This record gives sequence, C-alpha cells and structure tokens, in this order.
Amino acid sequence: MDMAIVAFLLGVVVFLFVLRRIVRTMPRETERQSYRRWRTCTRKRAYDTRKQAQTVVHRHAREGDVVHAYRCPWCRRWHVGHPPPLRRG
Repeated sequence: MDMAIVAFLLGVVVFLFVLRRIVRTMPRETERQSYRRWRTCTRKRAYDTRKQAQTVVHRHAREGDVVHAYRCPWCRRWHVGHPPPLRRG
C-alpha cells in the first residue's frame, strides 16, 4: 500500500477514536430534562419573533384564554403557552 493511503487511514482511525471519546464524555439529558424540553419546546409551535407570538397571545385573549409568550431556553425561539401555576406556601 502507498504510504499516503496508510497515513490517511491512520488519521481517520485516530479521528474516530477521539470523536468516540468526546461523545462518551458529553453529559446526557436526564429523563426529567427531556420531559421538560418536550413540554415546553418540542411539542409547541415556535415563532421567530416576539411580535409573531404576541399576535397569537392577543388572538387567545379575545377568546378568553390566558396565555403568554416566552423565549425558549432550548431553541431560542418564541412559544405561546399557559402561565405556570402559582406556588403556594
């Protein structure tokens, strides 16, 4: 085999080995975080701007529903949802 091909294949093997180590050390999302992401982000429609989300909020307000727009910590876009319940105590 040509030395250039051997060097290339060795480089690919080293790269894959390093990539595998990096992926293994990355923190995994817990079940609770995954569920929270699903509830607040994944299952909801995302809006690019706050103005777009506020338009939807006003539409809901005309129908008597109380919702608010918020910036999503995961996708950094805007969602519309019901406000969290007030904590007592």
